[in-house]
Amino acid sequence: MKIRGLQKTSLIDYPAKISTVIFSSGCNLRCGFCHNSELVNNTEDKRGISEKDIFTFLSSRKGLVDAVVLSGGEPLFQKDVIEFISLLKKSDLLVKIDTNGFFPDKLKMALDLGIDYVALDIKTSPSKYPVITGVNADFEKVHESFNLIKSSAVDYELRMTCVDGFCSDEDLSEIEKTLGRVKRFYLQQFVSESALDPVFRDIIPLPFSRLLEIKKKISEFSDDTVIRGISEEIPAIREMASLSVNI
Repeated sequence: MKIRGLQKTSLIDYPAKISTVIFSSGCNLRCGFCHNSELVNNTEDKRGISEKDIFTFLSSRKGLVDAVVLSGGEPLFQKDVIEFISLLKKSDLLVKIDTNGFFPDKLKMALDLGIDYVALDIKTSPSKYPVITGVNADFEKVHESFNLIKSSAVDYELRMTCVDGFCSDEDLSEIEKTLGRVKRFYLQQFVSESALDPVFRDIIPLPFSRLLEIKKKISEFSDDTVIRGISEEIPAIREMASLSVNI
C-alpha cells in the first residue's frame, strides 16, 4: 500500500481513543476545498513509508496507542488496502477507516474483516456532488456505502467540511431526506488557504454562528452532532467582541 505519511499520536481522529493515523496517497476525487492536495496528487511519487516500518512502529507503541486510523487521500482507492487492513486487524488495535464512500465493494470487505469504526464523508447535498467533487461524481455509491455501514454493527460517524455555498439549509434538508436518521455527525471548519482548487481559496470560511446554525439543523436528524476541533464557547465570545468593536 502507498503510505505517504504518519501521525504518531492523535487524540481526535478516533473518538475517546489514542490513535496513530496512517495517510495513504491518491484519491479518485478532486474536491476543490480539499486541504490535503499533497496526498491527492502524488500517486506517482515513489517516496513514502513501507508497510514493514509501519508495523515496526505500531509494535513499539503497544500499550500506548488504542487504535490505528487509515486516512488519506482515499485509503480504499489503494488496490491492496484490504490485505493491509487484514494485517492491521491482527495487531490487537482498533481499526478506523476515513472514506469518501465511493468504494462500497471494498468497504463491504473491510466490514467483513471486522473494522471497528468508519468515518464517511458527506461533502454536500447529493445534487451538488458533481460540482464539489471536481469529477462529476454521483452520490449513489456514497448512499450505498452509508446503507452498508448503517446495516452493519460497526460504529460510525458522518462528517462534513462546512464550505459556504455547499451547506445551506436546503442542502442539509436534502441530506436528511436522502439518508434519514443518523447516529453521529461531525462538522469541521473549511480552511481556505490550503484548498486544492485556487477558486476555493477565495471563499471566506463561515462564521462560527453559522456553524452553530448548521449544527442545530443537523441535530434534527442526528443523534449526536459535534463541531470538531473548536470549543463552542471561545469562538462565540470572539464574535461578540468583534461585534462590540464594530458598533
